[in-house]
Amino acid sequence: MNSTTTTPAAARPGLRGSLTSQRSMLSFRRTNIASSETREDSTPSVSSAEDEAPPAHTSTAATTPVVDVDMMSQTLALCDHIIGLYGLEMFNFEYSSGKLVSVGLGPDTKSDEGDVESQNSAPRLFIKRRTQESDDENDYYTKDAAESYDRLTNQTRDDYLAASPIEPGLSVAGLLWSEMSSSHGIGQGHGGQDSVVWRDVQEIADDPDQPYDERLQHLAKAGFTLAAGIPFDCNGYKGIVVIYGNPHGSRSKLNDPINVRFMVHVANLLGSVAAIRTPLDQQKEFRRLEAYNNWHRLKIKLLAVVWFGGATKKMPEGKKQTGLGKDDEKMDRRSSLQRLQDASARLRTDFKQTVSEVKDSVRSKATRWAKKCQGGNAGIPPSFTWTATMWSFAGILITHLVLSGINVMIGKLSDGDLSLILAPLGALTTLQYNLTAAPASQPRNAILGQIFAITVANCIAYIKQLPKWLKPVIAPAIVIPGMARLGITHPPAGAAAVVFAAGKPMRWDLMGVFLIGVCVAIFNAVVINNLSDKRQYPTSWPLLKKAKKIVLK
Repeated sequence: MNSTTTTPAAARPGLRGSLTSQRSMLSFRRTNIASSETREDSTPSVSSAEDEAPPAHTSTAATTPVVDVDMMSQTLALCDHIIGLYGLEMFNFEYSSGKLVSVGLGPDTKSDEGDVESQNSAPRLFIKRRTQESDDENDYYTKDAAESYDRLTNQTRDDYLAASPIEPGLSVAGLLWSEMSSSHGIGQGHGGQDSVVWRDVQEIADDPDQPYDERLQHLAKAGFTLAAGIPFDCNGYKGIVVIYGNPHGSRSKLNDPINVRFMVHVANLLGSVAAIRTPLDQQKEFRRLEAYNNWHRLKIKLLAVVWFGGATKKMPEGKKQTGLGKDDEKMDRRSSLQRLQDASARLRTDFKQTVSEVKDSVRSKATRWAKKCQGGNAGIPPSFTWTATMWSFAGILITHLVLSGINVMIGKLSDGDLSLILAPLGALTTLQYNLTAAPASQPRNAILGQIFAITVANCIAYIKQLPKWLKPVIAPAIVIPGMARLGITHPPAGAAAVVFAAGKPMRWDLMGVFLIGVCVAIFNAVVINNLSDKRQYPTSWPLLKKAKKIVLK
């Protein structure tokens, strides 16, 4: 920096020219002063005008190994040890849209310029082995299954079936997600999973309660007919891993506790790897900006030193001694008033910012509300075939003949004092014969839901201060959300709560009679539905399994 003093007096520039020449001396590479930790993010420095924006990533940074890709590939390699696995796919629950979004299970794709793009082209369906229906060397092989399998896995096809965002309750992932969301109900623990519930994808595809989904139909046709969901929650990053099992293999090996626990651990590890992607990108950006800010602050300090040194040399001696003192006196006189003005300005700014944030939040909420009121993209569910319709007709006819006969018999035995309330049982048979695979149709929900609903309705009857018209209002308001919280949602139970709350108070004997009718309807549904090759009722017997475990212990 002493080179400025060796310039001849005649050629010596003014203060601005001296500052420019001294600034040009500081245009050296930032890597000379950057630490080794941030050296990969640094770029050659330019003039101060060009340094106002943070530098973009260079091609060198694009070649840095992507950590999460390596972790994802290693985690997927663990799937080789899962017995009976066809493949899996992962979905993340997006809070903003309320939908399940497919997560890429492969490396980030890069453009020709080296920029990391979105994972739209990353494989979404991880395959461990081909389904037997799509394998031309297998006895189960069909051409339609092979075609569907290729549409699900070959991303180069124009008609490739990618997993679109799914609303909870729809398709395989949405249905499993809804079931898992209510899994912490009555009789189910909050600890780690030691079992998984396998669902028949073909039944879900044929269920009229499900809207038509082309990808769901091809999943069933390709041989992915056995699916289970394993939810994960990594510090708020929630989602579900859908496991597709081999329906032709050994169920005992597939459901072995050791195999299931390993599947659960792999699913949670996949969720953790997916969850770390966004924080990892944010950390890289933070380090890049930190390196830039460190360099920018250092350069400002160096330029200030150079400028101050040049200005001091040109300042007269009198000003050097007296100039600063006068400024200090003015600052002392105005400091109190300035602080008040600054505080007032900050309050006004904060208030305006708060009002602006509230307006933006209300506007965003209103926009989302209006968009949701327009409806989703779900199609119209298919109607029953004539064969399925006749099965429902026969089942409901026989069940209600039996229930009506029981009602007449109870009336005669009790001299008309007792009767079987048939209205909620009509709703129950609707579920049992038209929505056989729905969780609300299952015996566990039917029995526990009705017990909970009628108990609440009868207890409300003990509150004598309540007007009669208010009791059938409060009963469903408590029962319906309560069933959802307990994981025993059953629509006919909501109807039963209204009927019992509006009828004669505290009829516990009617509750017992009604529960007999529920059990009779369940027995008939089990016998009749399972006579059909395309129906199964129930999907599981969790109460009987738990009772069996207790007895065996």
